Amino acid sequence: MTISAEWLIRVDWAGRQWWASTVPMDATVDGVDVSADGGAEVRYSERLARLALDGPDLGASFEADFAAADWAALRAAGHRWRTATAALYLVIVDDGTPGDPNELVAGLLESVEYGDPDDTPGALRAQIRAGRLTDTARLLPAGSALSADAWPYLATPSSAPTLSAVAGKAPALIAGRPGLISGAPVAAAPAYPVEWALGPVATRLVLACERLAEGQVWLTDGSGKWRIEPVEHVADAEGRTWPTVDATGIATGTQPHLDRAIGTQWWWASSSATGPGSLAVSSARPGLGSVALALLGRSSLPIDRQRMAAALPDLDVIEVGLVVQDPDASPLDVVQDLLALYPCTLARSAAGLYVIPHAQPIPAACPWALVDGVDVQRVGPVDVETVRPPASIEVRWGPSHAADTRTRAVRIDAETPALGIDIDPDGEAITIDAPAIWDEASAWQVALLAARAHPLEREVVTLEAAPAYHRVALGDWVALSSESLGRDVAGQVVGRAWVDGAWRLTLAIDDAPG
Repeated sequence: MTISAEWLIRVDWAGRQWWASTVPMDATVDGVDVSADGGAEVRYSERLARLALDGPDLGASFEADFAAADWAALRAAGHRWRTATAALYLVIVDDGTPGDPNELVAGLLESVEYGDPDDTPGALRAQIRAGRLTDTARLLPAGSALSADAWPYLATPSSAPTLSAVAGKAPALIAGRPGLISGAPVAAAPAYPVEWALGPVATRLVLACERLAEGQVWLTDGSGKWRIEPVEHVADAEGRTWPTVDATGIATGTQPHLDRAIGTQWWWASSSATGPGSLAVSSARPGLGSVALALLGRSSLPIDRQRMAAALPDLDVIEVGLVVQDPDASPLDVVQDLLALYPCTLARSAAGLYVIPHAQPIPAACPWALVDGVDVQRVGPVDVETVRPPASIEVRWGPSHAADTRTRAVRIDAETPALGIDIDPDGEAITIDAPAIWDEASAWQVALLAARAHPLEREVVTLEAAPAYHRVALGDWVALSSESLGRDVAGQVVGRAWVDGAWRLTLAIDDAPG
């Protein structure tokens, strides 16, 4: 069996598409049959900044003859190169049979060279640089802010002078357990009064911006007193359905008070102190990975769900809950903030985004086992990077809604007993703010994982691999058996490049503490 890696290049400019390839090729891309004459030369590279949440750095350069194109003529017609885009596809040829083209990078053309008098009109040299991740979706639904058109009482300040202040507020989107009020037995989030009787007495509270699965909720006014009330989904004057509490049956003077001054912060809570809570963004449990996947499901970016699912058991050891009220927040914005709690990397495959937890396996548990000198060849020396351990790690978690309650914290330092973690009194003091954490066990998980993410030493090894190893992906863990290194190691692929007909794989090998 002979496996080779070939490349297909698409250039989009001036309302047309042009194709080139490394060998003569007929292929189908997105349902369109394309042909290319071959002869192109391609260099491709991927770099993964570990523990980075901005996605990998992807890029390619090529030199090709697009036979049907006349680039100088297009430029003379007024088309500008800044509007040109391109995409690079990997095509695996197995025993002479090409597979489906797999798009690896797409973006703007850079460093364009064309119009050489010694070349054909279609000759082109350029780079393709993938753009940064941009999520155009928004978590809060359009029109989620409360308005007087939807709730007429908000337009009657004469009977309730500060009632109009509720207008413009955005009821929260709840993900996981929605928060914690000091002294409360359950998770809680803000709610807003939208209907009133004489007094003024609130008669209806809006709980969230989307339907809730919760059948009943606990209600409080922040006084420490709680009562349970059923959830009613009702339509406003514009026909939009909201999860609400009907407060007409709560007598004036009972606890919690529903006849306090307008503008008081009202609160609602899930009806279970131990369960997952009310999930407007549904997931099986309020674990970090499950909530992140549910949020990314609302993103405008594609998601590699298979790889994302593989990361959930690691990420879900941290329980999170959050209240989203920022109308400009995208799913990716919120997920990046959440993932900062776990040492991980946001990666991108042809299928979409996924998360790589920084959980170094033993060599026997790696998905790839390679032998130096047989499967791959080491290239160049081993680069050694010394990483200084931190002096301390403090996680500040569970912000309280009570002004007189101090934010909670857990701390790892030289005086923390029996953790087996390397601490350097002269190192950096690390502070992690974790407003999405609501329990001490998860806060300790964040601290311990952050400590273990600082290796005692890191070695970087470069390997050369045949085209058949195209499935060794960025972020994968590789077990490398090497006589020249004198030991078996486990390393993460942090770089992958196509150079002179072979893959160059860069492994980062950590000597982890603990």
